[in-house]
Amino acid sequence: MPRSRFIIRFEEDGMKQKNILKLLAGMAGLGIALGAATVHASPEQDQQDLIKYFTTKYPNVKLEDYVYGALAFDPDSKAQYDAIMEIGRASCRERV
Repeated sequence: MPRSRFIIRFEEDGMKQKNILKLLAGMAGLGIALGAATVHASPEQDQQDLIKYFTTKYPNVKLEDYVYGALAFDPDSKAQYDAIMEIGRASCRERV
């Protein structure tokens, strides 16, 4: 390959890389701009939406029982947990 063709080819590849970088930068900027524009909910609104979702999905679980995690969905496991916690409390009272 003659030297002049090599130089032209190198310049073409460089132009392609610059165009690709410009395109990627533009797409990233657009993504950031659209992401910032769609964030409009407040933390309080997000909390209310989550509460509504889970109370609708699991109507038999009381809201205050969600602190027990998976135990809130299985009454037998919750009863075992409560018994273990009561034994622990009783043993602590005996030490005092």
